[in-house]
Amino acid sequence: MKHVVGQYATPYQLAIAAGWEPTGKDLEQWTVKERAKAEANREKWAQKVEELKPKDLDHRLTREIQEADAEYSKHAQLAAAEQRKNREPTAGETETKQKTEEAKAAKIQAATMASYYCMQDLAQKYPGILVIGTDGGAILEDNRTNPPTTAKAGWGVVAYKITGAWVEKAANGIEAVAEIWGPVELDADSEYFLGARKLSNHTAELTGMCMAFLMLLTVRLQHVAIYYDAETDAAMLKNDIGEPTKNQALISVGRELRKLVENNGTTIHWVKVKGHSGDAVNDRADELATVGMHGKDEQGRTRKPRQLKYRQIVSHHYDKAEERRQEEIRETENEREI
Repeated sequence: MKHVVGQYATPYQLAIAAGWEPTGKDLEQWTVKERAKAEANREKWAQKVEELKPKDLDHRLTREIQEADAEYSKHAQLAAAEQRKNREPTAGETETKQKTEEAKAAKIQAATMASYYCMQDLAQKYPGILVIGTDGGAILEDNRTNPPTTAKAGWGVVAYKITGAWVEKAANGIEAVAEIWGPVELDADSEYFLGARKLSNHTAELTGMCMAFLMLLTVRLQHVAIYYDAETDAAMLKNDIGEPTKNQALISVGRELRKLVENNGTTIHWVKVKGHSGDAVNDRADELATVGMHGKDEQGRTRKPRQLKYRQIVSHHYDKAEERRQEEIRETENEREI
C-alpha cells in the first residue's frame, strides 16, 4: 500500500479517500450526497486493496474447476427436467407435488392470518390508525437478452384509512387517501435523491419506505401501520441496530427520517404481509411500484412520478425542531427568573 498512500499529502486526504465519515454530525451537516460519496469511496478503497493482494493461482484453479463442475451439474439437471416434462409423472411425483403445493398454501395462509390478527388488534386499540403500504421492484440489467435488458427500479406507497372492521387481506373496509410512486433516483443532485447508488429490489424497497416516512412528515398522526413485505429491508429501518454492509447512505437517511417521524409524535407499528398473496393493500403498493419503474400503468398510459422532495420536507422539520428548542430555553430562563 505504500505507493497508494504516497499519493496523498495528508492523513486527512487519505481518510476521505478511504470513505471516512466524521462522528457526531447530524443530517444537516452531513448531507445525503456526502454520505453516498463516502460509501462509493469505501467500495473503491476495498477494491483497490483486493487488487493489491498477492494472486493465489492454486485457489483460482480450484475455483474454476468447481465452477465448471457446477455448470455441468446445472446442465445435467436441466436435461433431466426436460426429460420429465415429456413423460407422464409417476404416482410418487404427483403426490410430492401435491404435498408441496399444500405446504406452500398453508404457509401463505399462516402469514395472511398473522397479518390479519396484527392489524385487527391495532385497529381496535387505535381507532383512526392510518395504514401505509409500501413496495418496490426492479429489473436488473442483462446484456445476454436480445435486445439487452436495461436496469429499472421503482417504488410505490399507498395510504388507507380504515372505514369498517378489518378483514382478511384487507378485502374491504378501507379507503385510499393518498398514493405516490416513482423511480429509484441515482442522481445525487436531484431533489428526490435519497442515497441510492444502484438499481435493485433492495434500493427500491428502501426508497419506498423512505418516501412513506416523508409522507408522514407532512401530517401529524398518533399511530400509523407500515404494511410491508420486504423483511430484510424493513429490519434495517425499524431501529438503529446493526451496521449495514450495503446501501449504507440510503439506510442512514431512512433511519434519520424514521426518527424524525417518531420525534414528530407518531408511533410506527410495523406489520409484515406476505407479498403476492392477494392482500389488497400490498397488491396496490406493488402496482404503484411497477408504475414507478416503467412510467406507465397497466393500460399503457404514461404516468408521471408523484414523489416528495426530501430536502424541502426535512429542512422544515429541522427548523421547527430548532424553534421548539429555543422556546424550551426561553421557558427555562423565565422559570429561573420567577
